[in-house]
Amino acid sequence: MYFVEYSNTQKCFHINDIETMIEQNRKNALENGSSDYFCIGMYFTYEQAEEFIKKFKKRLEERKERC
Repeated sequence: MYFVEYSNTQKCFHINDIETMIEQNRKNALENGSSDYFCIGMYFTYEQAEEFIKKFKKRLEERKERC
């Protein structure tokens, strides 16, 4: 499983497997860290996650154009 995460402040995406995502969340919790990345998708393959990001970027651009 691959998870797509997005940061509104950094305007960036991450694709992580579940183990990496959980490990990062645990690290943040133990170190009182924070992250503004949040999960916006879950996919069986890395390629599916990449395809989702391409489509989602278009939606973000459309939203930006309307503002």
